[in-house]
Formats: sequence, C-alpha cells, structure tokens
Amino acid sequence: SAVRRLVGCAGSVPDGRLNVVLIVVDTLRADALGCYGAAADPSPSIDSLAARGVRFDQCSSQAPWTLPSMATLHTSLYPTEHGATDAMSKLNPLHTTLAEVLRGAGYHTLGVVSHVVVGRKRGFDHRRKVAIGNVLDARPLYEAEVKMRAL
Repeated sequence: SAVRRLVGCAGSVPDGRLNVVLIVVDTLRADALGCYGAAADPSPSIDSLAARGVRFDQCSSQAPWTLPSMATLHTSLYPTEHGATDAMSKLNPLHTTLAEVLRGAGYHTLGVVSHVVVGRKRGFDHRRKVAIGNVLDARPLYEAEVKMRAL
C-alpha cells in the first residue's frame, strides 16, 4: 500500500522485530476514517494498516494545541516538564525523544511532517539521510504528496 511504500514497511526488520509506524494527524476527527467508522471508504491505506496493526480507540491529549501535544507524545513528558508550551518555544534537545529511543534500539527512523509547528524550528528535526527500501531518499515530501500517499 501507499503507506507501506512511504515508510518502507513491508513486514518486520531483518532481526524479526516488528516495524513501528506512528501516524499522527492534527485536527482530524476519528470518525472521518474508515477504520473508525466512516461510512464511505475515505482512507483505504490507513484502514488496511490499522487492520493489521495496533489501533487506539481512546486517546487523550495533554494540551489543546499541536506543539505541546507533539512534544509530549515524543518525549512522554508533561508540557510543564518539556517546556514546549507557547508559540515561541521549542523542544529542548536534552529531552530524549521516541525517535532517539528507537534509533538506540537499532531502528531506522523517519519523520514526514506537513505542519509548521512540528519541524526543524521547533526542535523535532534530527537531520539524517534515511534509506527507504534500497534507495537513499533525502528529497522533501510536500504536503500534497504526503496526503496523497497516506490516504
């Protein structure tokens, strides 16, 4: 599927561990996706991935807007602990992120972002070229292409 090609997930990593794909969408109602009950078929690739993986039915956010919510998701710290709580703040590089933990466990990590609040200027970018399949792909993915590939 398009999501599997996007992140290079065709099964498990060579040592048998499962792949980890974290899909986070800002301001999307769950019931707009097929895997959460949408009547139409608006998201066949995400639905397919959800059917084969772990899908969460009840989640809550630690903040009402993107930056502190994403910082909490990636660090497991409350906003008051990670400090990314206002429009001018950014994630402190001293905080260990999920990507760093996964890299430490031997995983290759890749972030595809189309939201200005969660990017390089806010401390979420660990610049590194990544191999997707057998191809080194360091070109940017633009928002429209990300949306097309993901759904």
